[in-house]
Amino acid sequence: MLTLQVFMLSRASSPDPRQDQVLALDPENRVLLENYYLPGVLGGQIGAFVDHDNNRRYHESLGNVTPADTYFVHDTAIIERRNKIKKLTLQNRRLNHQRQAA
Repeated sequence: MLTLQVFMLSRASSPDPRQDQVLALDPENRVLLENYYLPGVLGGQIGAFVDHDNNRRYHESLGNVTPADTYFVHDTAIIERRNKIKKLTLQNRRLNHQRQAA
């Protein structure tokens, strides 16, 4: 039987065991547990996670682009386009502020 258990806690556990019991009762610190009993289901979930992490999730260490964008050298065009949009947005904000102040 192949199982994978996934634990997620919102806060780190306390050195005091009594405090851990209190944290375990708090719905914010609830432990989410998923068991995968079939290798195909586990493989599918791992594949979905890898796809999400590589193609959909922006990574701050890569300049807030996806690893796929970096790998296929789309990252510079994306960052340049964002900087252009940011520059135009700031110009429009200044212009609107000057109009309102006048």
